[in-house]
Amino acid sequence: MKFDNQLRHATAIIAAYQGGTPLHGWLKDFFRDNKQMGSKDRRLLSNMVYGFYRLGHALRDRPVEERLLIGLFLCNDSPQELLQYFKPEWNEKAASTPEEKIILLQSSGIDFHLSDIFPWKNELSEGIDHESFCLSFLRQPDLFLRIRPGHEEAVRQKLGKAGIHPYEFIPPSALRLPNGLKVEESLPRTGKSLSRITAPSK
Repeated sequence: MKFDNQLRHATAIIAAYQGGTPLHGWLKDFFRDNKQMGSKDRRLLSNMVYGFYRLGHALRDRPVEERLLIGLFLCNDSPQELLQYFKPEWNEKAASTPEEKIILLQSSGIDFHLSDIFPWKNELSEGIDHESFCLSFLRQPDLFLRIRPGHEEAVRQKLGKAGIHPYEFIPPSALRLPNGLKVEESLPRTGKSLSRITAPSK
């Protein structure tokens, strides 16, 4: 019942969101108005909704519920309880590459084609590989943080004490970390030492 409710909530979010404001801000307002949802539910629903939109124009004729599950499968590399409930055969392959996952979908009768995510190949700038560009939609970009001058060593020490790894230090003052890291929880009292910067296009 819990997982059915979660899928129903995600479907309702897709139906309600009209794109007039950025999704992250809209979701924040939605969750504020639905305080009965705990932090785990909010995290899962956000994950599902973003996965849905990362599919772009692929499988647009399929039901929303199915696209939510496919997006959750393709855009995550770790098992998900909800996916185990609905699609255990997919959940077993959570750590597979996106390309391997697509082959699995196709073998189960789902006519998924990577190029359908962004079908306007001719609109891409010269030198951009269409397939690689479409594949990038299924990969969440890393988190990039800028360390304010003079705080580099202190922040790196806190990363070590917090057990955060792997991460990449990009001289002279940037960090590259896995996305989804809650900086405020993992690195408390570093608010004045760090600032987010836009991730480069992949």
